[in-house]
Amino acid sequence: MPQRSLSKCGWGLAMASLLPLPPLQAATPVLEEVTVSAQKRAQPLQEVPIALSALSAQDLDELKITTIEGLTANAPNVVVLPTVGGSVNAGINIRGAAATVNNLSRDAAVGVYLDGIPIAKAAGAIFDIPDLEQIEVLRGPQGTLYGKNTIGGAVNLISARPSGQLGGHLTTSYGNENLRLLRTWIDTPALGELDEGAGRIAAKISYFRKLRDGFVDNDNPSSKDFDNQNQWSTRLALNWQLGDHFGADYSHYRFDLDQRPTALQIIELGSYRTLPAFGPYAIAGYAPERQDSISNDASLKSAVAIRGDTLTLNYDMGAMGGLGEVTLKYIGGTRTLDTDSLTDFDGTAADFSRFGLYNEFEQSTHELQWLGTGDSINYVGGLFYYKDQWNTDNPRWNAQILRGFDGVFEINQRAATDDSTAVFGQIDWRTNSWLSLSAGMRWTRESKDVQRLRVTDGLRRGTLQAANPAAGVFLRDSHGLAILDAAGNYQALRARRSFSEITPLLMANAHLSDDVNIYLKYATGFKSGGYNDVASTNAEFLQGFAAETMNTYELGLKSQLLGDRLQVNAALFYNDYQDYQADVYVPEALGIGVQNAAAATASGLELEIKALLTERLEMSLSYGYLDFQFDQYLTPDNFDINHNGNRDEIIDVRDSRVAPYNMRHNAAAGLRYSRDLGIGMALARLDYNFRDGHYFSSDPATSLRSAAYGLWNAKLGLEEIPLGPSTTLSIDFWCRNLFDQEYLVSGFVYVGVYPARAMAVGTFGDPRSFGVDVKLAF
Repeated sequence: MPQRSLSKCGWGLAMASLLPLPPLQAATPVLEEVTVSAQKRAQPLQEVPIALSALSAQDLDELKITTIEGLTANAPNVVVLPTVGGSVNAGINIRGAAATVNNLSRDAAVGVYLDGIPIAKAAGAIFDIPDLEQIEVLRGPQGTLYGKNTIGGAVNLISARPSGQLGGHLTTSYGNENLRLLRTWIDTPALGELDEGAGRIAAKISYFRKLRDGFVDNDNPSSKDFDNQNQWSTRLALNWQLGDHFGADYSHYRFDLDQRPTALQIIELGSYRTLPAFGPYAIAGYAPERQDSISNDASLKSAVAIRGDTLTLNYDMGAMGGLGEVTLKYIGGTRTLDTDSLTDFDGTAADFSRFGLYNEFEQSTHELQWLGTGDSINYVGGLFYYKDQWNTDNPRWNAQILRGFDGVFEINQRAATDDSTAVFGQIDWRTNSWLSLSAGMRWTRESKDVQRLRVTDGLRRGTLQAANPAAGVFLRDSHGLAILDAAGNYQALRARRSFSEITPLLMANAHLSDDVNIYLKYATGFKSGGYNDVASTNAEFLQGFAAETMNTYELGLKSQLLGDRLQVNAALFYNDYQDYQADVYVPEALGIGVQNAAAATASGLELEIKALLTERLEMSLSYGYLDFQFDQYLTPDNFDINHNGNRDEIIDVRDSRVAPYNMRHNAAAGLRYSRDLGIGMALARLDYNFRDGHYFSSDPATSLRSAAYGLWNAKLGLEEIPLGPSTTLSIDFWCRNLFDQEYLVSGFVYVGVYPARAMAVGTFGDPRSFGVDVKLAF
């Protein structure tokens, strides 16, 4: 279908939201009330003064969302796409705050939390959870209650707790490209009784398994299709309730993936076409449109193993006088990530650009919360501690085909120990029947101890001397000479730094009626500083960078109208970035470094509408607008952009820089129709989402750009067919990317003599996929 037709359909749904709804009848259903935990306690979504989207278990099932990647189409000004070369590493952008690299030393701009435990790195953040109950997307800085690395917002992944009653669910799916999927969980009956003996304990066991062939075949005999899916996960959840005052929840989850990397195909053919030996391969591999097959010699393996444990303790201390009803809560957890990959980045059958990536990462967190509820005051205070340790081995083979396949490669290793401590608090005071005031603050102290070792192939083959800064990153003496260990090996360079940040919050929330709230908020956050662990030289690595900070001013509306059949939520915001962590060419470092060289502002609008148009027909609509502008972006004029011969001159290139993964317009619309047929519930759903054009890195001259596109998804099924007193069957037919739209999800540019583009490779999103789900519930 032409894009113009898609746009007309989208605007038609938008206009439908403005039509008056029919008068409320006694039997007419209303929109379901959603409870969220965005402010560390259970509250109705419409009462929370945060720009917040929530997806229930039913939403997740109907929209087929099992990872955070599905949030792009279901929350305004939210983009989640896999980073280049992989399918489990998340590039997340909320309101222009983005992190687009998965290096373990670079922190995120959006926090992701699973049952209160932070998923601290972009690497491995896209993973399947077998029994998700709800996803909450908080837009705007959450630096007070959630802490560091939430300048864009936070995503809460909430898994289901044991119910204590015997029950279960099983879903099997079959689809094109040989898709086979099994998702199941079972609740066990509770053992014991409250306030008797050891109390009451219940368990829930969940399992997920997915197999699918890849959408792009490899014509090279080195491996089969790209991005085949071979994934499985399990989760065990236990709930122990000693009595009315004390309870504990424990969960252990595992996620494993053992497949092949995504396909990177040449979509721009620049000067590399003329390279000796490689040029013919590049010309043969060039294709600007999505291909069903390409030839690639070294996309061999993408394996990920994630393990996590979470312990939550709740102690209800009861009424404590002026402190109100008090609850003490502890959330502690561990998470490990191991990756093992061999990836080809040149999109051809030639040995031109390939590397291995082996990560070992582990983290532990502890958070203690003091929650109080009174007649006019609610508050939360807490202590937080985080620590991680990791190491990465990232060997690279560069342009072997130009060197006669001599087997020389570049050693790339890095490691770090990071820890963070925070104290936080927020108080909400209901001054009268219509006005609430809130204030909060968080103090965070961090330390980072990072190691970097880079030994270039030029140094290893003797064409570069160790005293040359371009020879690599390793321990050197005062004269620039390498300091070798007793075995004659180069030693890693080490750097340490500590810093602290304060992130306050001020807010006023006016209850204009029982159904309409407006709020005005000032919120802050920061993205951690540190060291560039992929630095090319000692100088670039040791330079490091400070934290990036955000101040946001926001005006929001929450409303539930027409007898709870129409929900309209909106937000206007203005973001002020300081010390923006920019990619800058550093002459003394002979490469691209990370510096606090920029400042930026972003303003925008978010609108979310839900409506029951009739008893059986529900509509949803969301729209996001974002205007992101760099106010300053300083860099040395190493490429003589000013044409004055002074390459050391510091120039401002703000007009030629963009925010990566930034979409000026994004929208989504959906229609859901359900009807009881007596033998079951008929369900039909049609969803559309529009994504504006965007870049994948900050310099348009050296970045790929995705054109604007729209995607349609559809579902048709018969739900809850009774098979017995407590057993039902559901059958759903679904199709994603209904009109087989071509679109880029990631990519990068090989740069020649700046700003010439030597070659560009990209990964396309999945083509049309379809299948059937058969679900059994008991």
